[in-house]
Amino acid sequence: MITTSCLFSCLWLLAVSPLASPLGRPDFQPSLIHRSGVKRHVDTFRGGAIIDIPQLSHDKPAIISVDATWNIPFIKPNPGADLRDVNNRHEMGQWVGITGGHCNDPAGGALLQAGTDTALLEDGKTEAFAWLEWLPAAAFALPPENMTVHPGDNIRVTIRLDTTDEGFVEIQNLNTGQKWSDAVANPHPEAAGSAMCLGNGTAWFLNEWVLGVPGAKPDRDRTVLPVFSNINFTDVQARDQLGQRFNLAGPTADYWNTTQAGTETPIFISEPVGAEEFVVYSPEGKNWVPPAE
Repeated sequence: MITTSCLFSCLWLLAVSPLASPLGRPDFQPSLIHRSGVKRHVDTFRGGAIIDIPQLSHDKPAIISVDATWNIPFIKPNPGADLRDVNNRHEMGQWVGITGGHCNDPAGGALLQAGTDTALLEDGKTEAFAWLEWLPAAAFALPPENMTVHPGDNIRVTIRLDTTDEGFVEIQNLNTGQKWSDAVANPHPEAAGSAMCLGNGTAWFLNEWVLGVPGAKPDRDRTVLPVFSNINFTDVQARDQLGQRFNLAGPTADYWNTTQAGTETPIFISEPVGAEEFVVYSPEGKNWVPPAE
């Protein structure tokens, strides 16, 4: 996911420059490894839901597409926080993605993901942008002329995987009607770990703290994190190579909660709402209504 050095003040530069991903290899593994055994996984920086899908073809990825709609959240500054200090500002992203569960490559395999990023700025306001990434390559922010998003907007993201090195991404702002779509490809097919793995696949629907805001301690290691407005993921679904649809009502779905590093203090709670819907909220912010900005 995206890390920015100058965020919105130089978004035009981000559109043509790669951004380093904060996920990194050691932290990102398919849920078939991470499963909690009680349908509830706990992580220190990610929360949301996943769906595991079995492989049907030996030469194609298990998952052909994932879709979800969500509202872009607002972030609330901590009381008395000096936002001139970068350590008191925070950034998090909402995204959908696809991985495969079995790779012959010892370096692992790709994660194709796309979504939105929200950041708490020095003036206390929250701003947002849309992005996509073929991990382990760098991520890219979409320039405003291609996709403009704001906190409170409802966003629909569709990812399709055609081969282990090719796919398609569509992002829609349902509030404004703006739509962006394009074919995507593995930007470094010769690089180790850059192709999508085969084997069983995992569809990801997550909210996570960005891990590398320049000049600040990573959010996953901070002891004081702000609250945010509820994030409602709806129309959550994934499809396999035969077009069969999977949702959160199936036995291979799982939910992830997020706790403060080194404690059991909940930061994100993921709560089922229906077969294709769940909500991610911060306990102290569940009933918070953001003021009009």
